[in-house]
Amino acid sequence: MQEIQESYIELTTKQKMASKISAIVLIALCAVTLLLFGVVNSLPNILSVLAVSILLTFALIFLACGIIQKNQVSIWISIVFFVPVIIEFLTIYTSLTYADIYPLYIAAPFIASIVTGLIWRNIKLHILPLIFFGVLSVIFSFQSSGVAHLIDNLNGWAFTLPLAAAFVIGFVVFVFVRIARPLKNGNSIEEN
Repeated sequence: MQEIQESYIELTTKQKMASKISAIVLIALCAVTLLLFGVVNSLPNILSVLAVSILLTFALIFLACGIIQKNQVSIWISIVFFVPVIIEFLTIYTSLTYADIYPLYIAAPFIASIVTGLIWRNIKLHILPLIFFGVLSVIFSFQSSGVAHLIDNLNGWAFTLPLAAAFVIGFVVFVFVRIARPLKNGNSIEEN
């Protein structure tokens, strides 16, 4: 297994200041956008864009800070925030519904791990989340696409849920065995 470097890199004063300024600017832009939208439209309309605006603001803040600080965790979190924003735009501007694309919510950590793994060239560190969330989102996409409905008469749930449960249980057992195996040999987890 690849070792994770456990050193803390102190941010420079410029990085700290740039991160704070970018966060303040993005929050101000979100507030101004929501204010203008609220003036032009009625209150029920502003509530429909409130959640997506806040998620987009958080995504942009984490992305800006991640780039400034060269922090892959912040980039990973920003991508996880971007996924619901993209889903919301897809449901508003296309004929897709949440029932069609909900597996993208499950795939959010998969997408974030792929992107950060490729950017920082450490895809091996992300392999378990990639497998877990990738396979789980594929399983649920069988239900959302209607493929599982061909197998059962309950909108695919009688096929999807047992398959998902079996996968999760099998994956958890695999991870426990993988963690416990070095302990049987008398070695610590860190040595392997």
